[in-house]
Amino acid sequence: MKKRTKEDVTIVAPHPPPPQEEGFGGAGPVPPPPPPAPPMEASEEQPAGVIPPPPPMSYGMHDMTMPQEMVPTRPAPNPILPVPKQYQANTDKGNARPKLYKMSSAGASWEDQSLHDWPEDDHRIFVGDLGNECNDDLLAQAFQHYKSFQKAKVIRERNTGKSRGYGFVSFLDVEDFMNAMRSMNGKYIGNRPIKLRKSTWQERQHNSEKNQQKKAWQQKAAPKSKKHMSAVHAPKHRHGR
Repeated sequence: MKKRTKEDVTIVAPHPPPPQEEGFGGAGPVPPPPPPAPPMEASEEQPAGVIPPPPPMSYGMHDMTMPQEMVPTRPAPNPILPVPKQYQANTDKGNARPKLYKMSSAGASWEDQSLHDWPEDDHRIFVGDLGNECNDDLLAQAFQHYKSFQKAKVIRERNTGKSRGYGFVSFLDVEDFMNAMRSMNGKYIGNRPIKLRKSTWQERQHNSEKNQQKKAWQQKAAPKSKKHMSAVHAPKHRHGR
């Protein structure tokens, strides 16, 4: 077997890499740099070298409109809606109401003749935050869709006739009373949302249970003798004598 020598082995040198053009990773020729920006001309309003402000942004009608879910529920006035027929006290001759209503509250007593205008044993709602534009007809139109609706009245000043900002609504059925308290609270009547709560006119009667308890407590807490009153209101001297 013939041995191989150095002369028999030919060394092949690797080919040199092809010349690459200048650029990032040899991907292609380097683009020429952008031309310099022309110098800004100075003016009286804009000094030289100051970047002008961007043009004002223009908003469309869709961008300026509030989403529908954020708009408060305000029913549009309906002039075609008929005014419901309300309760008339003169036609109710079979009631067993007292001829005179004596009221008492906060240490004051008076006679209220307006309670005869309401039906007997009704369920009454106090309606607050009424605007000056709200009247009896507008208040009745808001609650007329309840079957047992009887009467609606806005309380006004005697001398000027200006609204006091509250009124009352009457129902015969307790279910309509509860449904109205839940669904109508916060609704718009006129230009304001209303606030509803149960009327407490029965607690203001002179012989009501609340006034009787308050009267009994005042009798227990009152002084029992004139000697005690004179001691309480006696002048106090400097030395405590």
